[in-house]
This record gives sequence, structure tokens and C-alpha cells, in this order.
Amino acid sequence: MVAYTSRDQALANFEQKHQSDSLTLAALDELGTNPLGASLNIKAKDPSQYGGIADFLNGNSSGLLSSSGSKIIDTINYSQNKVVIDRLNSIINSANMLGLWLAILFIIISVIVTFNTIRLNYFIGKGMKYP
Repeated sequence: MVAYTSRDQALANFEQKHQSDSLTLAALDELGTNPLGASLNIKAKDPSQYGGIADFLNGNSSGLLSSSGSKIIDTINYSQNKVVIDRLNSIINSANMLGLWLAILFIIISVIVTFNTIRLNYFIGKGMKYP
């Protein structure tokens, strides 16, 4: 998912977030211009894809120029968050493996209980003693 935030929207979001901080809003008013830039937030479906996205954006700088020749992308903050993203990816993979093993364990338990119930019904129905 890609979300574009314009400079004006970023300023409106900032003002809304800091509406109770009059000192910050006063400092923003004294600037006279919008100090915030536009941003492009890219959210991948799989956390392991962020490295490839960052490499593409870093390596494809010749295609990422505006019509005036200036760079469109100033910073990519993937490297700042790489440790957290990798740890999150590790936790997600561990949780998936744990869920898989628990599902297998519960399936085995349910099969054993089912077979024992059928076996018990068979012996009770025949009037035999359970061995």
C-alpha cells in the first residue's frame, strides 16, 4: 500500500496532533511558511520486502528525478528501522511455526481420542471387558 501525504496535509496533521501545545503552534506560525515536506509511505504486505523496496529506491535514483532535474526522494528511513523490522519479521515467523506445531499436536490428540472412543464403544457394544 502506498500513501502520499502532501505538504499541506502534513501541516494539517501536525497542527491537529499538537493542538494542545500552544508553544509549538506559535513557533510554527512565526515561521510563516510550511516547514514540512510531502511524504510517501510505503507499506509492504510482507516485512521481508522492505529491503528490496529500499534498494530499488536507492539504486534507481536516475529515474527518480523531477522535471527540473532535482531528486524527488530526499531520505529513505528503512535503514533506521531495519533492526525493528527484522525483529518483527522473526517474531511473525516464530509465531507462525508455533501455530503450525500446535495445530499438528491438536490434530494428533483429536485422532487419538476419536480412535479410543470408537474402540471403547466397540468393546462396550460387544459386552466384553475392556482390556
